[in-house]
Amino acid sequence: MSEDETTNEEEKAPTERRCSSCGKVKPIAEFPGAEERCRVCADLWADFWRQIDLKLAEARPARAGVDDRAWREEVYGWARNHIPNEANLVRTTAQQQVDNREKIATRRGNDWLRAYYDTGRGPLFWDATPIRVGEEHVRLDAATIRDGVNFEQERRRSAKQKYDSELVACDAMHELVEMAREQGYMRLSQLGDLPPRSKAAEG
Repeated sequence: MSEDETTNEEEKAPTERRCSSCGKVKPIAEFPGAEERCRVCADLWADFWRQIDLKLAEARPARAGVDDRAWREEVYGWARNHIPNEANLVRTTAQQQVDNREKIATRRGNDWLRAYYDTGRGPLFWDATPIRVGEEHVRLDAATIRDGVNFEQERRRSAKQKYDSELVACDAMHELVEMAREQGYMRLSQLGDLPPRSKAAEG
């Protein structure tokens, strides 16, 4: 790249960015790293989340159904009254709803492929429904052979990583259960706070 081209690239570099939280356009210097929120909003949200974590910890029952949200009502109320940048919330919420529908459409495309092959009963429609291929959303009616190959390879890698991760979690719980049984405990927490396994092995 020539010196002139380098200069042009530097001139094109953005000097401002719109904060995803307050909606204001601010100098790049006010955004920490790749954060989409300005430093002020990032701090506000970080404190907001910390407070929610604390209130959830205080309100959380010892045992609750996975769909039981009644115990969170007080925390919901606090969050509604303290959410940062409420004026910009409608705009960002609308965007999130649109983005969420696109995620659902992508998931539907993946489900169609799965149903078509796995059960043999689902039809496969070549329409505008998207599938995710790498960092792109590709419409089914526009997918190429290369897209199909990349989709397969990425999904196989992702499935193996998820499978391995689930096995690690299962192994961890199995070890804790065996430790508690050996000690004659009824609750896992009776084991007390445990040091990192690497330090325990060294000891």
